[in-house]
Amino acid sequence: MKVLVIKLSALGDVLASSPLFTLLAVENEVHHLVMSHCQDVTSNNPAIAKHHIIDLIPSGSPWLDFWRSFRLIMKLRVEKYDVAFVFHRNVAFQIICWLAGVSQIYGFSSRWNPFFTRHMPYRTNHNRTLQECALLRLGGFDVQDPEHLEFYPELDVLPNELMALLPKRFIACNPG
Repeated sequence: MKVLVIKLSALGDVLASSPLFTLLAVENEVHHLVMSHCQDVTSNNPAIAKHHIIDLIPSGSPWLDFWRSFRLIMKLRVEKYDVAFVFHRNVAFQIICWLAGVSQIYGFSSRWNPFFTRHMPYRTNHNRTLQECALLRLGGFDVQDPEHLEFYPELDVLPNELMALLPKRFIACNPG
């Protein structure tokens, strides 16, 4: 199955979603739609077959936003995704997935949810990663809750002095 995960921005939020790619990639081809300023968080993740990197929408220019959205829809349409998970409460990405021909779209409830196959409420007082795993299960994927986050930094661009200071394991805090 070909799966699109839409987790666009906020570095900590994108990092908090990192285990989901591995969980999905066991039996699926996983692609990630992410904004350019957050792409480094998942660019080396071996579970992601392809990245779709976009610039900020809204940009402040309605014509530029329309053009970027149209190009994105055409790019996603070519991919022929079976499923999309929208980890945002924004109706715009429901519409983009629908116009791109994605047959099953799952996400967190917003005020208007016309294009979701199924959706669930997002709770600000609950763990983000675990809620996203619950959304994957809502979409029919048999996944377990992850035990840790995953981060694959681009090691060949980090100076050796900095590499020597980095621990083998990190603790990431994402209070919300």
